Amino acid sequence: MLRSSFNGAASVLCAGLTLLSPAYARERVYPARFAFPTGLDIPQPPKRPPDLTPPPKAPDHAPAQPETALPDAACARVFASAKLIATPLPPIGGAEGCGIAEPVKLTAVVLEDGTHVLLEPPATIRCTLAEALGDWVRDDIAPLAKKAGAGLSKLVGSEGYECRPRNRVEGAKLSEHGKGNAYDLLGVALNNGQKLMLDHQTEARDFMASLKSASCARFMTVLGPGSDGYHESHLHVDLAERHSGYKICQWDLR
Repeated sequence: MLRSSFNGAASVLCAGLTLLSPAYARERVYPARFAFPTGLDIPQPPKRPPDLTPPPKAPDHAPAQPETALPDAACARVFASAKLIATPLPPIGGAEGCGIAEPVKLTAVVLEDGTHVLLEPPATIRCTLAEALGDWVRDDIAPLAKKAGAGLSKLVGSEGYECRPRNRVEGAKLSEHGKGNAYDLLGVALNNGQKLMLDHQTEARDFMASLKSASCARFMTVLGPGSDGYHESHLHVDLAERHSGYKICQWDLR
């Protein structure tokens, strides 16, 4: 009986070794649910071909554009006002910072009695300067002209906008004229035909002295005869922005 038990155990052991043998493992096919792959072969999406379309080419001589700005509230006031005769113009662009985003052509200033004071020639300027010139004519120049003996007929001056350096000196900073922020006054004409000109200021000294005081109070820069050698025949006024509201008033009343 002991020998039979031993033989039975030996048979079981041999069967187990057979199951573990490499040959048996190679021949045995396991169900799919017991397969354990060693790696995952996940299909990848096809690669997008590169975009070989060249970018659009900029024109060789693209015109410079003025600085982008928010709509100018002063322009709305200018066009709604019955005190200024002004026409809107397309934006002006230029080199080296020149240009006006919303230019206007100021043709005349309307006085309280309805009289039109012409600008000869009309001035292309920005709206803030148009407003300032209108106030200057109505509140200062027209009353001074009456004191001189007759009503005010016209301003004889510059065209306003001009893209150039200060005093036309090469290498100098950009003039306020290049921003439409300056105006040059040569003189004024009265209703009686009389002209009060800056290059003959001694002929109307009282008028010129009062004009100087009013102009220096209103504008940021005032340059007249005797100031720097570049303004002997006219009066330059502008609204240049400076730190702390610093003003320049230079005009030698000879």
